[in-house]
Amino acid sequence: MQSKRTTASLNLHRVRLDDKSLFERYIGASEEQNCDLCFANIFSWSDSYHSEVGEAEGFLVIRFDIDGIKSYMQPIGNGDKTTILEMLRHDAFLQHSPLRLYGLSQEWRKFLEEQYPSEFAFNAPRALSDYIYRTEDLAQLRGRKYQPKRNHLNHFIARHDWYVEPISHSNIDVCFALNDLWLQNREVGDIELAEQRALHRALENFDALSLQGLVLYADGRPAAFSYGTAITDKTFCTHIEKYDSTIEGAATMINREMAKMLEEEYEFIN
Repeated sequence: MQSKRTTASLNLHRVRLDDKSLFERYIGASEEQNCDLCFANIFSWSDSYHSEVGEAEGFLVIRFDIDGIKSYMQPIGNGDKTTILEMLRHDAFLQHSPLRLYGLSQEWRKFLEEQYPSEFAFNAPRALSDYIYRTEDLAQLRGRKYQPKRNHLNHFIARHDWYVEPISHSNIDVCFALNDLWLQNREVGDIELAEQRALHRALENFDALSLQGLVLYADGRPAAFSYGTAITDKTFCTHIEKYDSTIEGAATMINREMAKMLEEEYEFIN
């Protein structure tokens, strides 16, 4: 849709490592829990989505390619919503694309419905939904709801001598090898290839991205690994969980152990 008035152009650049502090300034101080606003996630997937970022009118603006169309994450900040929306409308027009916004909060949706009636169609595909849990729930697995997970854990514990260790430079190669094992006998399409690029980029920049993760061993053999990073002071985003599918319960165990590691620091896990 074309802008209603002449609007200043956005000044965006491809996402780079030194943008981490920019994201921390805008996202870290917010109540956002959307994994698509997590800097490490955006950086890791930026080769696939050609992600760009910049500041405008008191907002953090993120633009990316999806389905061949320039799209935008919901702007994050405390500026004037009308001003930034007009800038996005104008930028989308210059990109020869309709204005597509992703990750809308209820606050932003209400604003669009009230200020731009009938101009936007809203869609919430279940496949794109985030799943947010209390960290304590995943760490303790109490109650009937988590009985199936406890059964998987008990099966794993009864059959294996196991331990976990933090992901570091000393075991990054273990993660790559386990990922290669996970890929075996799987059909690899465009999404899987994009995930592989993201995984490699994340592991190669593990410390710079402030990632946290664990490797799980069963009988001395790598069984699973997982890593992620904080979205805000309250919410941690799990980026990847990979496991040896021949070891029953490995996926549940790495999930539980990650939650136990994070329980004291983060209230929620996405």
